[in-house]
Amino acid sequence: MDQALLSRHACEHCGTDFLPTSIQQRFCCAGCEFVFGFLKGQGLERFYEMRDPNEPLCPVPSAVLSSTFEMYDDPLLISKFATSGDRMRFYIEGLNCSACLWLLEKLPDFCDDAEWSRVEMGTSTLEVKKSNEGSFANIAFVLNRLGFRTRPVRDKDALNELSQRESRLTLIRIGVAGAATGNIMILAVSLYAGASGEIARQFQYLSALISLPVLTFCAWPFYQSTYFSLKARRLNLDAPIVAAIFAGIVASAWGVFSGTGEVYFDSLSMLVFLLLSSRFALRRLQSEHLKHNDLGEDLLLRTVNRILGNGQLESVSSMAIQKGDRISVDGECFLPADGKVENGFGVVDISVMTGESEPIDVFKGSTILAGSRNLAGKWILAVECPPAQTRLAEILRETEKSAGTKSDFVKFSDGVSQWFISVVGLIALGVAAYFFKSAPSEGI
Repeated sequence: MDQALLSRHACEHCGTDFLPTSIQQRFCCAGCEFVFGFLKGQGLERFYEMRDPNEPLCPVPSAVLSSTFEMYDDPLLISKFATSGDRMRFYIEGLNCSACLWLLEKLPDFCDDAEWSRVEMGTSTLEVKKSNEGSFANIAFVLNRLGFRTRPVRDKDALNELSQRESRLTLIRIGVAGAATGNIMILAVSLYAGASGEIARQFQYLSALISLPVLTFCAWPFYQSTYFSLKARRLNLDAPIVAAIFAGIVASAWGVFSGTGEVYFDSLSMLVFLLLSSRFALRRLQSEHLKHNDLGEDLLLRTVNRILGNGQLESVSSMAIQKGDRISVDGECFLPADGKVENGFGVVDISVMTGESEPIDVFKGSTILAGSRNLAGKWILAVECPPAQTRLAEILRETEKSAGTKSDFVKFSDGVSQWFISVVGLIALGVAAYFFKSAPSEGI
């Protein structure tokens, strides 16, 4: 057999290492080959230039590409999930890099059914507005062609529910680990205090039994993370943790059944409990940092008086304002849209947008930006940009996008961590080997 067939290659789409069956094979599966061809056909090759090579994508199962999406055009589904009948929010599985964000925000460029799209990295969601003759089914189909698994979510409450469901499972794992660790520590105190004979042996068996749910159910996220990391031929920080857990289990099992040596069920359970707790706290902090900034809603979402064609005032939500509308501004309030003063006079605080602490006078022809605050006067604003398209909204979107992408330093540290983990692992193995004959328990 040709030696070239025996060497492993990286899939040109997802980066996963695979063993080709022919010299011409460039992809790990048919799904990745299809997505690569689709992106190339749409002129989106820059996706691969932006993608971080240290973070392989998930391979694209062929079953995903054979899915059908007629349900997305079901009137009942649209009534439940589509805002105003033309906007829908999709939860995107595996959304974790700036290249994916760039690709998804390019959606209207190659999908005629999408009028605009906006990504929220903090919640892994994509909000899409379909065109007048567009179809949500076609939009979901194109996202599927790109290799993304999607599902519609109703609103932020639904997103919070998904997040809370995941948090509940983590809290259950923390609770089980904490309760088990507490009971194991009670038994360990007796062993450390000098319990011996049959009582010590029974305590060791009982410790092993209590630690089972901790070392299986509670520690499962670490096993899962390490499995996918090794499958991608990379090391992450969970790999040494899992190695330590396995070493502790083997050593403890030997100590229990042989009646000699130490048992580490208390240390292992405490390790899992502390790691789960600290990571849960860290994830909550990250989520608070990355989630959609509500400043825009605080400033812009309000009731405004829109002037109708007959001169009458209509109280509407600021989110219903469109370009060309005329708004009556009277009294102290935040302005929800960009526009120009049509007539009247007022005093406006523009510190939100410019940092200028002194209020300014506005009069006919003055340009006003959303987020400014009227302090006094009565005047009419001719809307040029509705709230979702204002300069303030764009700034907030760019801020969120920056928060959801990795800095060059973080990318550098991720690369260094691979070597760090490898070196620390080798040192640990060396120490264990050095003490293996004289004091194996000390080495472990």
